[in-house]
Amino acid sequence: RGEPRAARPRLRQDHRSLPDPVGEVVRGSTLPNGLRLEQVRVPMGVIGMIYEGRPNVTADAAGICLKSGNAVLLRGSSSAAASNAAIVAVLREAAASTGLDADVAQLVPADSHDTVKALMRARGHVDVLIPRGGAGLIRAVVEALQVAGVTIHGDESFAAYDGVVPVTEEDWDTEYLSLDLAARVVPDLDEALAHVRRHSSQHSEAIVTEDQRAARRWVAAVDAAAVLVNASTRFTDGGEFGLGAEITLGILMGLLFALLAFGGGREHS
Repeated sequence: RGEPRAARPRLRQDHRSLPDPVGEVVRGSTLPNGLRLEQVRVPMGVIGMIYEGRPNVTADAAGICLKSGNAVLLRGSSSAAASNAAIVAVLREAAASTGLDADVAQLVPADSHDTVKALMRARGHVDVLIPRGGAGLIRAVVEALQVAGVTIHGDESFAAYDGVVPVTEEDWDTEYLSLDLAARVVPDLDEALAHVRRHSSQHSEAIVTEDQRAARRWVAAVDAAAVLVNASTRFTDGGEFGLGAEITLGILMGLLFALLAFGGGREHS
């Protein structure tokens, strides 16, 4: 226990020393027509954080969210309610002393599971929801998604969750165009890549990871028009990439999209 305690001052110092990401220009270019195109980091908005156990997460999560220009709604466990309330009170006072609205950090009551459900269903009010916890919390997230109208087609890993539809081989190749989600748990990146090779349309494939080695391997191994790292496949568009609108002849799929939209080769983001 002594080692984590000793690391806390260093963690707080790390927060202070983090660069301000808001307004940072990630990349940019000037198009032939003279239009300047830039990718700029902006806040996400309101971030909801649901977590269990340790109250230090309250300070850490709030610090990272505020540093990146976001407001945060914190819903910790009932066992740490008093500690979380004290930490958030200090955070709010500190925010107000610097001229910020104290409501940039708010604590969601932990006296009922209904507050977790309300946070999960706050579409239009919460821009990003981050659950951090064990199997029980994950189960609650799955159930909340079902109430919101999302149908989950899951493999055997989801068998313990109520309301999950058993996945079929056809599901992996289906573009639902609805609030349906096919989900599978794989043991490692090798199996994930094998799954993509079997079922990819070769249009867009994405990975979300903090592991740079995994990201580089994903980019090298996936055969698709757009291979994305920590970005939504919704960005797969010639206009979004600043490369001109794609030529649409019926429905373009696979690497043909890359050739027409990007002038050959693949686009990595």
